[in-house]
Amino acid sequence: MPEQIREVVTLAGAERVRAIVKMGTGKLTVSGGAEALLEGMFDCPAPGWKPEVSYAVEDGVGELSVVQPKCRDAVPMDAEHTWNLSFSSQVPLTIALRQGSGDATIVLDGTRLAALKVAIASGRLVVNLAEAMDLDRISVKMGSGRMTLALDGDLPILADVDISHASGVSALMLGGVAPALENLQISSASGRVDLRITGVCAALETLAVRTASGIVDIDLAGRLPESLNSTIGCVSGQATVRFPSDLGVSVLYSSLTGSVQAPGFFWDCGRYINAAAHDAGANVLLSMSTVSGELVLEPRTL
Repeated sequence: MPEQIREVVTLAGAERVRAIVKMGTGKLTVSGGAEALLEGMFDCPAPGWKPEVSYAVEDGVGELSVVQPKCRDAVPMDAEHTWNLSFSSQVPLTIALRQGSGDATIVLDGTRLAALKVAIASGRLVVNLAEAMDLDRISVKMGSGRMTLALDGDLPILADVDISHASGVSALMLGGVAPALENLQISSASGRVDLRITGVCAALETLAVRTASGIVDIDLAGRLPESLNSTIGCVSGQATVRFPSDLGVSVLYSSLTGSVQAPGFFWDCGRYINAAAHDAGANVLLSMSTVSGELVLEPRTL
């Protein structure tokens, strides 16, 4: 029978907290709503798999560690490690998460999340941040599997989002208000990248999607800066970019054997441009460099 263990860690006077979570394999859920700094429920397949929890406060900074131990206790092959971690909303919180394999779900509404750094070798990752008033940066690195990152609500100081995925599906949905977001980068070796910007990103300076091979699907329906440089880099595959029909778009495309589908665009001085760019100057300069990839440009109806 799995052993269920409850751990509670009090804030102990800390003014901000850095948390490190390391899990080898299993199912992990991270959420807010805790009265203490941390309220954790752990289902362990054997006593030797009890997580190691440590906490110390120095100069107002709390250092929290939750680590799955290296254990040789025999367990059934289908045994499952399940962790449910709930964090407090009282202080700014930086979370660094490492997981070998399994599922991780991070829903941190109601916390003062300041930074999130995630590294997962394989599995499934879901991150949903509807309200993150203190959040200024997100970094996600994943080996293989499926990653879904949803950023909704008010994100007033979020400045940097960096996603790296070796293979699988990466889906980023930015539907919130992120007036300070300057850097958004996604890299993938193979698989599929879906990027939906439907919210407000009026300060965006760098938008870059890089992949070796696979499918890239970008929707630029949100509020963008008056001038945005965006890049797509790939060896092969297909990249589709959707945008409002009244958005001026100018495209630089370089390829050895690839192709461009751009209805409503015309060739002008080494670029593909649409009517809105010709009339009022380009809002978006899109550069794509590829060996044999295809670029598809699709205006969205208002």
